Amino acid sequence: MAHFDANDGAGMAELFTADGEWTRIDGVVRGRAALLEMMARRPGSILLQHILTNFVVDVRGPDRAVVKSVVTVYRHDFMGERRQLPAPLDGVHAVGRYVDELVLTEMGWKIARKSSESVFVRTEAPGGRT
Repeated sequence: MAHFDANDGAGMAELFTADGEWTRIDGVVRGRAALLEMMARRPGSILLQHILTNFVVDVRGPDRAVVKSVVTVYRHDFMGERRQLPAPLDGVHAVGRYVDELVLTEMGWKIARKSSESVFVRTEAPGGRT
C-alpha cells in the first residue's frame, strides 16, 4: 500500500504475480497491466495514507502464506486546491480488512490474490461533501 499511496503503479504492480488479482470494493483487477491502468485513472488530487496493523500470518507451506491485516485509511481530496503537505486531517476515511495470498516465486514473495473489505466508511466528508 506504500506504493499505492505514493501513486507508484509500477512499484505496486511488481509486488503482484503476473496474473495476480485484487478484489476491491469497486470490482476485481486482474493482472499487472490492469493494475497499472487502474493507477493511471486515479486522480492526482487525491492524497491517501493506508496504515496497516494487526497482522496475522498463516504459513500454508514452504511457498504459500496468507496475511490478514486491518487497514485504516486517511484521505484528502484537494478539489482544485494546490496540493501541499501537510494536508488537512479530517479524520479517518475508512477502516477495513485485507487478506493477501502470497506465493514464493523465483523473484521472491509476490501477491497472488488480495482482497479488501470495508468495515467502517465515512459517509459524509466535513463540510457536507460526500
